[in-house]
Amino acid sequence: MSFMASKNRNLGRPPAKTCLRCRRNSIYPEKMFGDWLYPREQTCFDCIMIRCNRFDKIRARKLPEKMKDRVELLFPLTVYDASNNTKVGEYHSKQDVLAAVEKYKQERKSRAKILVIHYPIYYNFTDYFTGTR
Repeated sequence: MSFMASKNRNLGRPPAKTCLRCRRNSIYPEKMFGDWLYPREQTCFDCIMIRCNRFDKIRARKLPEKMKDRVELLFPLTVYDASNNTKVGEYHSKQDVLAAVEKYKQERKSRAKILVIHYPIYYNFTDYFTGTR
């Protein structure tokens, strides 16, 4: 198959739509019975998992290199316990996040699987605040 043939094969696929909750371009069409259809619910997988309290299924994204030294611009951060599927809270400063993570780990006796993300972009800050980085 030539390059042009493979390129022309996807011309009928419509573009991705924007998630109504997080505004990311992540609603992809699926081909069914020869037609391209969008899912009925116009929200992405991660937003659906947050709404259903399934924090262990969230696909957190790596922080881009250019943002590593500018963490303070991405507050508020949300802390979740992925082992219990509970939301610990939303925090607006680095000190508040560190205190919440330490307090929650002491209460749960270190059995908690902490997830620190920036909603709605889903950047993962877990390593940064749990000391594993």
